[in-house]
Amino acid sequence: MDPIIKFEHKFFTLFLGMFFALSEQTQQPALFLKMGEIEAALPLPGIRQEFMIGDDSADGRMLQMISEALGYVHGLRAGDPLPKEIFSTAASRSPSERHVVIAYQRLTMQLATWLGR
Repeated sequence: MDPIIKFEHKFFTLFLGMFFALSEQTQQPALFLKMGEIEAALPLPGIRQEFMIGDDSADGRMLQMISEALGYVHGLRAGDPLPKEIFSTAASRSPSERHVVIAYQRLTMQLATWLGR
């Protein structure tokens, strides 16, 4: 499967600026788009049902991967790469040197406390 978000169904090309994110109200994956002055959040299961997108179709698999990916990123758009976490256990990014130092210091302190008992 291609790690870039793309769709075959024409619906996904109709609205500029649409993106996928978790709904603040339901915490479920949704497609956010603007139709004129109206901003809409369409739940992914509703899109699948309305456009008869099968789970085993390319678009169905892509929607499933987007649902999983939203557990790792705040939002996704068509053309974005999917995060590495949904394909393997590799992280999308490495910790900064500052965070590595903080983790080392915390572990050292915990080890010293444990040994001092």
